[in-house]
Amino acid sequence: AVTPNPAVAKKLLEQAGYPLDSNTGLRVGFPRLPLDFPQGEEHRRIAQAVQANLADLGIESTIAVRPWKEHLLLVRRGESAIFRMGWEADYKDPYNFLFYNFHSRNIGKSNQARYSNPKVDKLLESARAEGGPERVRLYKEAEEIIVRDAVWICLFYFKTAIVRQPHV
Repeated sequence: AVTPNPAVAKKLLEQAGYPLDSNTGLRVGFPRLPLDFPQGEEHRRIAQAVQANLADLGIESTIAVRPWKEHLLLVRRGESAIFRMGWEADYKDPYNFLFYNFHSRNIGKSNQARYSNPKVDKLLESARAEGGPERVRLYKEAEEIIVRDAVWICLFYFKTAIVRQPHV
């Protein structure tokens, strides 16, 4: 897991050539970021939180809210740089999550971030053909690259409790 560190983020922005303007509180030369979100109260609150986090770094952003179908089309066409989406696994297997969301073959379909990394593609393809510890190692290596590349910024995870026994 990656722990957010605003001090490090500010330092990296400075190193990347985006100094803070003490008069405006904004990063000099940093573009205003468009944040695309679907309609809904929960989405609105999350959009505002993301916008506030960016503002804390001196990054200005705008929020665009669209009906779900329009939002989904925008994302699938690759016309959104920063957007909110979610994912729930159908079953507990790395293939279900990693291959569908991060293999370049799925760009425009389930790989909505349009992520493409030949090394990750190769690892995911190799892992599909393996079993046991080697399979786990390959998926772990792919996941480490994906996290380092910051393809997604995971904001939260849902937890679901299921009661399966009649005596519980």
